[in-house]
Amino acid sequence: MVIKNLLRKLDLTTLQLFLAVFEEGTLTRAAEREAIAVSAASKRLVELEQAVGASLFQRNARGMTLTPAGETLLHHARR
Repeated sequence: MVIKNLLRKLDLTTLQLFLAVFEEGTLTRAAEREAIAVSAASKRLVELEQAVGASLFQRNARGMTLTPAGETLLHHARR
């Protein structure tokens, strides 16, 4: 229920960025796809994670993968 309430408050561009990071696998490619600076994308993602209260992506040398919290948000965002 908390995720549904959060989704109502988020703007569409933040959700599009979240989906782009998931689909592209890296913040750099997601930022390019959304035509925003990497620093702006990073800031938005951090703000989203703070709003959710959990890390949404696991970051490693090969890119970014969803955490369980990220998977939950993805499920609700796609509805």
